[in-house]
Amino acid sequence: RPVVRRASHGLCCDARFAFFRRSDFFLHGNSLGFCFFNNVAIAAKYALHTKRAQRVFVLDWDIHHGNGIQNLTYNDPNVFYFSIHRGHGKTEDEWFYPGTGFIGEVGEGDGTGTNTNVVWKRGGMSNTEYAAAFTEMVLPLVRSYKPDLIIVACGLDAAKGDLLGDCGLSPDMYYTMTESLLQVAGASIPIVVALEGGYNLNVSAQCIEQVALALLDEPFDDRAQKDDHEVPSDTMVWTNRSILPQRISPKWAAKHNEGEGLAQYWNHQSLWAELSRRTKKTTRAAVVSMRKAIRALEKVGINIHDLHT
Repeated sequence: RPVVRRASHGLCCDARFAFFRRSDFFLHGNSLGFCFFNNVAIAAKYALHTKRAQRVFVLDWDIHHGNGIQNLTYNDPNVFYFSIHRGHGKTEDEWFYPGTGFIGEVGEGDGTGTNTNVVWKRGGMSNTEYAAAFTEMVLPLVRSYKPDLIIVACGLDAAKGDLLGDCGLSPDMYYTMTESLLQVAGASIPIVVALEGGYNLNVSAQCIEQVALALLDEPFDDRAQKDDHEVPSDTMVWTNRSILPQRISPKWAAKHNEGEGLAQYWNHQSLWAELSRRTKKTTRAAVVSMRKAIRALEKVGINIHDLHT
């Protein structure tokens, strides 16, 4: 495809897409889950070791929890790991591989408050739930943490049509998530996107193309939307508005004199409009999961307050 040819000549922004197989975010000791080397964790540690970055934010949107990344960064205050994944339901049939990544796991020791898991208790999550997770948690946390490098563990198995994920992200949502990170990062924070899981080649190809288009600052290609199941709407209808973030005052922010409210330096309006333009009512299960993740952070001093738009 043309986008691949353009990417092969170098991206026009301070971002890179690492096309490699196998995906490796499960690995933390022995091989596991098709993984042999944990590329994302190694990249984060290498950036810190070589002084190329003082803080790294790792965003993992693969539908499986990246237990290897979490284990390797769990006590490191200089790596913030944020994972959105499927977890456990109430029955044995609702168990989801690898069976890790619980909401209460927020880091330990010096790394307390730098690990967050948003856990979907079932399949079926779509653009709506991911838009909520981004606007309520991901984007304000990135902005407040102020990393020198953002690494995305770019799993594509939450996409509609994937053989394992059983969720419903459309290709353009991958474009929007990538674009929103680029907007928050601005010109000063480089972004590396590392390919992870995805078990339907046609679906993965569409989603990869949209991520690459966003990195190239190219317009969204709506040809990939022929089968989009979402009904466009002008506004996001929230099940519970009380969990939206206004400011974050975590230990790691106060330590660096950065504990001021997000409202002072985060212009959320444009991102909110973009992320919510085609979404429906957020499911109760997703709201409960995000509320629990927010409360887990609050217990270790990261307070996310209401935002009234």
